Amino acid sequence: MMILALMTAVEILTLVLRLVGKKRFAAWALALSTLPILVSLGLELTQPARVGAAAVQTDLKTLAIELPVPALALLSLWRPAQLCFWLAWAVNLVFIAMFLYLALAWHPFA
Repeated sequence: MMILALMTAVEILTLVLRLVGKKRFAAWALALSTLPILVSLGLELTQPARVGAAAVQTDLKTLAIELPVPALALLSLWRPAQLCFWLAWAVNLVFIAMFLYLALAWHPFA
């Protein structure tokens, strides 16, 4: 839950930085905001026996979605690729919204 709160706060920070005109800071903040989730996915993938085969497959799919976000964010530092920031921001926003839904609203066994 702490990672989710951190990612949400940084997502809002990147939006504010981008709208204020601090494009370089916004791009770096967006690129670095994916590090907690990438590290936690990497730690889960190093222990496949503990989490199970289904969790490993889900982690690999999540990694495939989240890994291009820092690359797109850093690519947006290049002037002709300004749209890459918004693409990376939208992907990250959907990812966070999915986590929020799963963490707070989805209770299949309640």
